[in-house]
Amino acid sequence: MSSRSHPARKLAFSLVALAIFFGLAEGAARLWERSPQGQALPDPSPGGCAQGSDCLPGAASLPQHDPGAIPMVERHRAGWGFEPGSQLVHGNVAVSINAMGLRGPELPQAKAAGELRLLSLGDSTVYGYGVQDEQIFGQVAADALAQALGQPVRHINGALPGYDSSQAMAVLADVGPAVQPDWLVLACIWSDLFHAPAAGPAGGRLPLASYRVLVQLLGPWLPPRTIGWWDPERDVGTPGPGRSPRTSLAQYMDNLYALAAQGSELGARSVFVALPAPIDLDPRQVPPTIQDYRAAMYTVAQSLDAPFLDGPDIFVRQGATPAMFFDQVHPSAEGHRLLGAALGQELAEVTGR
Repeated sequence: MSSRSHPARKLAFSLVALAIFFGLAEGAARLWERSPQGQALPDPSPGGCAQGSDCLPGAASLPQHDPGAIPMVERHRAGWGFEPGSQLVHGNVAVSINAMGLRGPELPQAKAAGELRLLSLGDSTVYGYGVQDEQIFGQVAADALAQALGQPVRHINGALPGYDSSQAMAVLADVGPAVQPDWLVLACIWSDLFHAPAAGPAGGRLPLASYRVLVQLLGPWLPPRTIGWWDPERDVGTPGPGRSPRTSLAQYMDNLYALAAQGSELGARSVFVALPAPIDLDPRQVPPTIQDYRAAMYTVAQSLDAPFLDGPDIFVRQGATPAMFFDQVHPSAEGHRLLGAALGQELAEVTGR
């Protein structure tokens, strides 16, 4: 046997051993990722985590119902909306659309004696995807406020699936004078910051589970994934090259200011609601983009001396679990109850001052 064969055999043996080692490590990492302790919480994004999949273990299940059709019509200012007076099934829940094209019962033209009205604006998270009318956090808040003040409080659901802050402005312009709100519940965020990647793998998920697990395990010792400052005029905080949100950070702030100004003209005060998501259950995983848009909302609220409800902080302090959500953004009935109770308490305290 040639003496030269020994180094070659050793090298081949070493390469095979390394391949086996890394193969076992990758297999173990994939098994760990599928376990509850290794499961990474999904980023809030449209359609990225289907209800019923294993990307959010422990999530609540939607109620059972025949799906049916969802009649939509064009709206010259908002783009799309529900057919006024229609009946539909959305999120496996039967929904009635009133004459204004909003979810919920018909609104009396005149307020009852001493009646307060809350008008909620936002997307499907605020609209109440997957929950009954009485379970939506805006209605829960109205019920809590009525009990605290001892006077009638009516909730009007002005949120529609997929609506961003610009579309919320159109809704307020269309229905605000008829609703005569006393409070505007401004909870626009997810449909504003959602963004789509450009073609190609940029921004995609890294293929090696072993690398993802290593980064997750070393998370406490690695530099935090945060942006310590943001500049809305330069759109700092928006996604990187090839990615852009529906509403830039600067435009988002402008829209929030405009919504509050529209409400003020109607005699309504504004309360800003930062919506929670499952990813908030581990604050280390919250992407900088989400942090920046929430910071923008907080800044607007502070500058207007308006109430600001920190939904993520409330959920974390209350020990929320994935069961508070159906998917990566939509709260379950229990999640709505928790958020609505906190909002009702905040409004009761502010109204009573």
